This record gives sequence, C-alpha cells and structure tokens, in this order.
Amino acid sequence: DIPSMLVETAFISNREDERKLALPAHRTKLANAIFAGIEQYFVGNAPDGTRLASGGSDDLSVRLWDPSTGQQIGQPLAGNTSWVFSVAFSPDGARLASGGNDSSIWIWDPATGQPVGQPMVARAGSVRDIAFNANGSLLASANGDGSLRLWDFRSGKQVGMIAPQNGEAALSIA
Repeated sequence: DIPSMLVETAFISNREDERKLALPAHRTKLANAIFAGIEQYFVGNAPDGTRLASGGSDDLSVRLWDPSTGQQIGQPLAGNTSWVFSVAFSPDGARLASGGNDSSIWIWDPATGQPVGQPMVARAGSVRDIAFNANGSLLASANGDGSLRLWDFRSGKQVGMIAPQNGEAALSIA
C-alpha cells in the first residue's frame, strides 16, 4: 500500500511564505524536500521483491536494483546496441521493456535477466519512452519521429500508430 500525500504549497494566511512561492529557488527547495521524503519512504518501506530498473549506462545495458540496499541485482541486461532511454516494468512485474537510440524495444524476463523473443524495431528514430497498458497486454512507444506506436509485445507486432500532428511530437507517454 502506498500512502497518499497532500502537500499544501499556498500559504494564504502567511504573506511571507506566499511571497517565497514566487521565487524559483524556493519552489526548487520545496520540490527537493518533497522528493527526498518520498524517496526515503520508498527505500525504507519497499515491499519484498521490489526492484528498480535503470538504463543509460556507458555499456548500453539495463540494470536491476534492490531499492532497500541500493545494490545491483544480477548482471546487466545487454541487448540494446545504443543508449537506453526508457525502461518499464509490466504491471505484474513479470516483464521489463527497454528502448533507446537504436530504435529497438527489448522485452526481458527480470527474474532470469534473459531477453524474451526478438527485439521489436520501431524504424521511427529512437525509442524515447515506453509504457505498458494497465493489464500488461500492450506496450506503447514514443519515438524519435514524433509518432506513438502500439505493440503486441508477445507477438512482437506493431498493432497501431498515431502519427505526429501539426508539427507536434510525442516525447513521453504514460
């Protein structure tokens, strides 16, 4: 269970605090304090089996981490041939997707560290962001050409696409 957090950032009854909210440095200080509190909570209260994934290392790999210890889990997952820009766990945690500058999307079994099937290739510039749908049956990618693509990651087939419109490009998705 993740606790809810309400952060009051307007101090109508305190003019000095209200004035500080107009200052970028003060807002940054507040945001950093909120982030530190959230991070401290999750590191200290991570459920058993919780893992974090990261990409973007110099060796072009994906790494799994234990948030309660800060230690890497297993060996790096190597497959992408260029920088990894995005990683996403499926809702059930049984699969991990990685995408990056090489236009490929890899699906991994995080328990074994092995790839599942062949990588999907967007052929649309880099894969900037990826996200699973709520039931984990589909994967969406935001691509370097500005398109959004929908994938059946079990078959490796693209099942939909939204082209960029009016010069707008998709850089991230959720």
